[in-house]
Parts: sequence; C-alpha cells; structure tokens
Amino acid sequence: MNILKKGWKAVYKEHGGGYISAIQQVDSGGIDYTMNRWVYPLDGCGPLAVFTTEESVKFFIKGRPYCTYFPCFYMPSDLACVWYHVFDLFIIIKTRQAASLPDDTALARKVMLFMPIQIA
Repeated sequence: MNILKKGWKAVYKEHGGGYISAIQQVDSGGIDYTMNRWVYPLDGCGPLAVFTTEESVKFFIKGRPYCTYFPCFYMPSDLACVWYHVFDLFIIIKTRQAASLPDDTALARKVMLFMPIQIA
C-alpha cells in the first residue's frame, strides 16, 4: 500500500535538539527523528508505530514527563506486529500483536514528523 496518511507520533526531545522514540531506546530499535525527513525501521526491527488520532496520542503521553508529540505522515505497513532488538544482541523479539497495541495505533513502513503551520 503506497498511500500516505496523517498520524501523530509520541517522542522525547533529545538534549541536542532531535527527537527519539517514546518507547524504544535507540540501541534496541528506537529511532532518531528529524523534522521533515523520512525515517525507517532499523535493520532487524519493524515496523514503526504511530497514532491515528490526536486524542489517542494525548492520552498516551499523559503522565510521561518530557514526552511530546507531533503530527506525521506515514506509509502503512502490511505487517501485523512490531519487533525490536534486545541489548546489542541480534535476537529478534516479536512483541505485541497489533490488536494489543494502544487504541488507534497504526503500523508504518516509514514516518516523517512535521511541525504544524499556524496561519494568522
């Protein structure tokens, strides 16, 4: 499926000004996000998870200090679960089935964060 959709991505701001995945650490499959640039799952990991509604991402970040969210574009994935590395080992761990991910979660082949534009 090559259709772009709009979603929302929960991230933490890094000290250097970039953004990282809200759930996965970079050394275990988490992604460094940069505004207006496509990011893809790391080798041996995938797919990426995004929220399909702003209400769901707001609920998700509630109680997570320093966590924020941005609108994003994403290309849906055909896969039905997410997986990632554990520590520095190249062991792939299948994790939650799509049905047990937070409400309104979509799985993506690629994601691009963007800053919303406000028109006066």
